[in-house]
Parts: sequence; C-alpha cells; structure tokens
Amino acid sequence: MPLSIKPKEQCAWDEVSLGEVMLRLDPGNHRIWTARTFHAYEGGGEYNVARGLKRCFGLSTAVVTAFADNPVGRLLEDLIFQGGVDQSLVRWMPYDGVGRTVRNGLNFTERGFGVRPALGCSDRGHTAVSQLKPGDIVVQLANRAGKLVMAGALTPTEVITAWKAGSDLVKVFPCGTVGGAKYIKALKAPLPHIPMVPTGGVNLTTASEFIQAGAAALGVGGELVSAAALQSGNTNEIVVAARKFVSIVRETREQMLNS
Repeated sequence: MPLSIKPKEQCAWDEVSLGEVMLRLDPGNHRIWTARTFHAYEGGGEYNVARGLKRCFGLSTAVVTAFADNPVGRLLEDLIFQGGVDQSLVRWMPYDGVGRTVRNGLNFTERGFGVRPALGCSDRGHTAVSQLKPGDIVVQLANRAGKLVMAGALTPTEVITAWKAGSDLVKVFPCGTVGGAKYIKALKAPLPHIPMVPTGGVNLTTASEFIQAGAAALGVGGELVSAAALQSGNTNEIVVAARKFVSIVRETREQMLNS
C-alpha cells in the first residue's frame, strides 16, 4: 500500500511530537545523591526530536504535551521557547498547590564515567501529560481555528472536563439509557452554565421534555434520519421530521418564556 504524504504547503508543521517534557536536572560531574547543585534543561524522547529538527535543520516543529500551571511548568515553557518548538498545542492544567492531582515530571540524569554507565532517575507520577485524553487537543485545535466544538461526555466529571477543555457545547450520550430528560435536569442543577446536548433517547415524544429540563439543543439520530428514508432516497421524509422537531423546540421555549 503506497504511503501518501501531504505536501509541505498543506501542513502547519514539518513534524509534531506527542509526549512528556520533563525538567531535566544534571548534577554535572557529581553523583545524584551527593550533588548540591544541578543545571536545569528540558527533555523528553519525543520532544527531543522536535527540538533537534528545529535547531539543527530549521524545520517547523511543535509539541503536544501538558504541564501543571505552576513555576516549574513555566520554567519548562521558557526552556522550550529557547528551543524554538511551537507550544500552541500545549495544554495547561490547574495546579492544586501541592501536586496531589497533577504535577510536572522531573528527570535526574547522571553522566557515565569509564566503566560506570550513565544513571537516570525519574520522578514523574501522575504528571499532567499522563492525564491528557484523546479529545483534548482536538478541542484545542478547533478553538484555534474558530470552529464550533461539541465534545461528548456522560458522567458529571466528563461533562466538566469537556467544558474546561474548551468545548462550546457538551453532547451527553447515551442519555436515554441513564434517565433521559431527568438525567439532564439532574446535571443542570449543579452545572447550569454548561450548555448540554442530549443524544440518545430523543424523539418527537421526548423532545419537549429535554428542552424543559434545560437542554441547549437536541441530538437526534434514527428518529430524524431513518434507514428506510435513506435506502429509498426519500429526503422529503427527513425534511418533514426535522420541521416537526424544530416546531416542538420553538413552541416549548416560547411556553417556558411565557410561564
């Protein structure tokens, strides 16, 4: 199977690295456990490729990673700036003050001498990048491009995460199997500021209930676009169903405003 690579003119970068960037602490000629001073650098297997391509060959590179938003994270940011790697895809996560929930990774690297090999010691548990989720960077890229984003979620934690990531609306799926309109109402009680779009279980009978529960919009699948209509090419059937949904939403919102 031939590999098709986009021409450079159609790409934002020549290379993008995904991985952790740690604060690398170098004890110089000393052992880690006897050193009293360290030189600080940034480092990470994937990031090092991006930095090398930028500094040695002048290529346009970027890194996808995440940092806890504290002074250590900002030091890493400054070091990466010096390396010339684009940081527009870096995600910053709130820091709790002590590092219980998220932190930045540290890597101590001791040089080898003679027959003694180099020694590395990493301190990188529950770091920010380990908590990245598949949709995080997609949302960030869409925000940068000025596109509307609707990330999917189900649990309250997932809804909050999607909203904080920059989603304009949050699709709640599969809503019908977890209580339908009652579930949306329960979510909206503590999260009234998050616009939610229930999907799954939405039909002409339940549409009004979802709007009354606080839904910002409705996600409709088979109830709007039936398999039979697609197979027969009867687009008019889909148009009629869409108009019915729009009418229900409009009438329900008018009733809510007048009540």
